[in-house]
Amino acid sequence: IKKAPFGVHEITVKGVTVRYIERSYNIMVEIDGDLPEETVELLKMDLEDKLSRLEGVECKINLDPFSI
Repeated sequence: IKKAPFGVHEITVKGVTVRYIERSYNIMVEIDGDLPEETVELLKMDLEDKLSRLEGVECKINLDPFSI
């Protein structure tokens, strides 16, 4: 079993690795491969929901791959 570094959480979706990388003030999501647009949208909505419940405020995700 491969262990991810501290602050990195990996899941596999439809055979593609999806990595959530926690940073000081944001969470970056890396998708290592191609996923259907609908699947990416579901991942986005799931993370927005979880973060919104955790923080107690509405959270929105920027899907711009160049916004780092």
